Amino acid sequence: MAIGKERRYLSELRGAFEEVINEFRENPASFLMESDLQGLLFAALFKRLRGMAVPATATDKRWNAVQANGRLLTNPARSQYPSYFPPKNKTRRPADSHFDIAVVSQHLIDEHAWHQPMRAAIEIKFWQVIPPYRRWEPDRGKLRRYHAGARNKGRPFTGVCLVFSHKERTSAQWGKIDSVNPDSLSPPENGVIVWGITPGPVRKTVGAVQRKCY
Repeated sequence: MAIGKERRYLSELRGAFEEVINEFRENPASFLMESDLQGLLFAALFKRLRGMAVPATATDKRWNAVQANGRLLTNPARSQYPSYFPPKNKTRRPADSHFDIAVVSQHLIDEHAWHQPMRAAIEIKFWQVIPPYRRWEPDRGKLRRYHAGARNKGRPFTGVCLVFSHKERTSAQWGKIDSVNPDSLSPPENGVIVWGITPGPVRKTVGAVQRKCY
């Protein structure tokens, strides 16, 4: 059952990408801050994953007020979620300690719902009309490090870095990005990918979930 749900995660993730990217392509001036894009994508994904709650157990009795039949049911879509595997010492926090958006795995490791393994994570960069432009490579590096850790633990992980730009860029400006305005917004089933997005005509993308992309 968990495997089936996590396959659906990727399908819903593609739908959320299409929704937000089409909105940006059609109305780029509506987005002035990176957080505008983060908030819209999180809301779209949260709505799509409603009904796929991850059950957890909260040992603190104060959570009884929001538990259902003794279980804490939480939407798997999370924002600003820890970007590292839960350490034995839960007070330890690496410098790049959060992903912009994450989808929690159905395979929980303990009762601590606030720090579970992730099935997918998204990092967003936004290049406005006026510089400076923050590079996307550190975000890809963060996703790749988590993917390497997941692979060592035998877990699949999907990482996507979306680089939104208010205007077209040259190949040199994009850097070694995987694709600009890709025809398919299907995320890799296991791996990390970086897409560039620019304004333009709204279009419906197609394609099945990609198997791998490193």
